[in-house]
Amino acid sequence: MYWVENRKIVKYTIDEIKEAYVDIYKSVFDDYDYEGNCPSIVYVCFENDEFVGFLSGYIQSQNTWYLQRGGFTKSEQGRFLNLARYRAGIDEIHKEWLGIMTLIKNTDISALKLSLGLNFRIIGTRMDTGNNLWVELLHIRGD
Repeated sequence: MYWVENRKIVKYTIDEIKEAYVDIYKSVFDDYDYEGNCPSIVYVCFENDEFVGFLSGYIQSQNTWYLQRGGFTKSEQGRFLNLARYRAGIDEIHKEWLGIMTLIKNTDISALKLSLGLNFRIIGTRMDTGNNLWVELLHIRGD
């Protein structure tokens, strides 16, 4: 896998990064909506001191962290090295948590491929009130 020597992943609580989080989020996603659960922890990825992506979420259970949102800046999306970046983020989260759980919309094929490529396991599906189907995935430390 492609590795960048100057990659740094920094963990922030939402209180530490609350003001910047909206801009971080909008640099990856077009929509911004605080409806639902607000993340409690945000992992921010820098390469050569430039922001390239983030992972955000909260404690799911005693041993599991819920990956709520994540992605790469619009200029970095679709790059092959994102697999290595995502792996680095997952490894950083696993320093503290045994399991990482996430939900991905069934139509987001690229996110599903990326997660399955890193050995996330499909553990179920869920239908939300808007009739959207979500795939539930789990990654266990060491996979």
